[in-house]
Amino acid sequence: DLESFFLAQQSRYAGQDGKAPALASVRAEVERDYRQMKVEDAYRRLVTQELSATDVALYPERMADK
Repeated sequence: DLESFFLAQQSRYAGQDGKAPALASVRAEVERDYRQMKVEDAYRRLVTQELSATDVALYPERMADK
């Protein structure tokens, strides 16, 4: 998965010369970005699942900062 993510996002990690670096040289950054993408995706799915549940009522007055 990590290698596929890197290949799809190579331009994101390109140096100033415009060349894509080897995965080994930017592995920590790629791992961080990949992990962040997975967390955001999981959170998005969780929110979608929770909001699609039946009998959900939101009370904005209870969400206000106190």
